[in-house]
Amino acid sequence: MPEDPAKNPPTCRLVFARLVSRPEPAIDLAEAAFLIAKEEYPDLDIAQYLSHLDAMAADVRSRPGGVEDPLRLFTGLGDYLFREQGFRGNTEDYYDPRNSFLNEVLDRRTGIPITLSAVYMEVGRRLGLRLHGVGMPGHFLVKYVGPNEEIIVDPFHGGAIVSPADCQRILDPHAANEVRDRGLLCCQLRRYPEAVADLEQYLKLAPGVEDAEVIRDHLRFIRQRAASMN
Repeated sequence: MPEDPAKNPPTCRLVFARLVSRPEPAIDLAEAAFLIAKEEYPDLDIAQYLSHLDAMAADVRSRPGGVEDPLRLFTGLGDYLFREQGFRGNTEDYYDPRNSFLNEVLDRRTGIPITLSAVYMEVGRRLGLRLHGVGMPGHFLVKYVGPNEEIIVDPFHGGAIVSPADCQRILDPHAANEVRDRGLLCCQLRRYPEAVADLEQYLKLAPGVEDAEVIRDHLRFIRQRAASMN
């Protein structure tokens, strides 16, 4: 019988639990994301990837003219990530599990809204920029808080500026896509019963969607993984 991970959690899970028990300002988002990835990639060198984020920030900071001006530094960050480094939303294969692991996102330079936002915020944090995640229904954005203004950007769409009107148009909190994305996230966190419930609900809410077969494949995978743990 397979070992019960709840009774014998891997070391990375214990470290993750200690990390997220800290007060929110003391939680290192990147380290937490890499600890989640380490369950899937046991040989993952977290220190190496953290150094990679440091190097990216140093590269942005070395550009002339932007260090003393936060707005120019913020603009330079977007140019660096999306124009020079080629980070982009994976619109061709949104449901590829690799999109949810920060190490894969850094290696492949493609991901989903929340992981691309994590890259954006973590490089920005190393530059001293005030950046905050903005959870929207079915999407995730980043807000820059400057001395005289606030700007919302969409890392999934190349760092595009998002206006208040754009925010108003984003999906209703109970829309089918929100249920789908929550189910996919639960799958990555290995919360299989919740993932199954959400993905089955998504198919009921939107039975004719283009990704219905992809979601059914995810459901089959989740049920197989859950069964192998019993």
